[in-house]
Amino acid sequence: MRQPLGTLSQKPDLKWEEKFNEPFQDVFPINDSMALVFTHRSTAFILNSLSGKPEGSKWHPNLRKFSNVKIHTTENGFVFTSRKGELVGFYDLYLGKQRWKRTEKGLIGSGLGIVNDSQVVIATRNKVKFLSVDSGDFLSERSYRHGIISFKQDGEFVFLIQDNGSLQALEIDKLIWEINLGLTHESKIVNAWDSKLGVVNNESLVFLNKGNGEIIDEINWEPIADVFLMPDQDNIILVSKNGNMVSISQNTGEKTEFDLPDYSLVKHAPIYSRNLCIIPFADGTLTGINIKNGSLEWQIETGKPITGFWRVGNGFMTQDVKKMLRYYQ
Repeated sequence: MRQPLGTLSQKPDLKWEEKFNEPFQDVFPINDSMALVFTHRSTAFILNSLSGKPEGSKWHPNLRKFSNVKIHTTENGFVFTSRKGELVGFYDLYLGKQRWKRTEKGLIGSGLGIVNDSQVVIATRNKVKFLSVDSGDFLSERSYRHGIISFKQDGEFVFLIQDNGSLQALEIDKLIWEINLGLTHESKIVNAWDSKLGVVNNESLVFLNKGNGEIIDEINWEPIADVFLMPDQDNIILVSKNGNMVSISQNTGEKTEFDLPDYSLVKHAPIYSRNLCIIPFADGTLTGINIKNGSLEWQIETGKPITGFWRVGNGFMTQDVKKMLRYYQ
């Protein structure tokens, strides 16, 4: 888990705003002042989060669009996939160039992970493949008669949802367990704490033991749209498809309903600062909610629907439909 931001119980200040020609797709913090940015037009560059200005040169791969990006910290680079371009590759930030790329057809949206310092894992509709980080060379694969519809990597564990409703766990490329939970295309795998794995299946959140697949606990609520795990390793925030939100303590089972005005849906992952959860609503409203009692501490009206929300440095950054970036701290 990341360390929490500085205290944001007070309403944060707008530090800068900048308009960019290309809408941002993903933003990855590097340190307190730098972030790696990927745009929807397949451009990558370093952003200075203190000034809002790009640093150095931009990279324009011929991908049509990034589908997935994972940062490899020890290799000073990132691995990427492009479903439209049918490509997977590795870009070396230290050298400032692409190390390798290879053609892969049938990639699924979530099908990319870094299992260790030397191996990358990708998922297509019918295969899980392990590749060398250094060269992109093929190492091993597993084939699936029932198609793969969802994929989640957590360290050296790989979790898959298949068309037949089953959940399967691999430790690198070795099968360790499989269980049929009646999962669907709308089910979601959630990386939980330590030895736990979470799976959303309509109105249920099921926790399993990562090592053997045994069911540990189950929480039933409204139809669940998203799940966010707080760093205290206790509180779970559930967002319903109706826009309702609740915080649940795993230790006590206590539920705290969030006292939210009638905003639009939450479409981006909240971030946290100690007992505060910062929630971005699609209509452009930012709210600071006390996790412990569900009360509204502060709110910011940006005025435009939000298309991006990222933790950067010691604050957070928003992007609206007009491609305006704003940084708050």
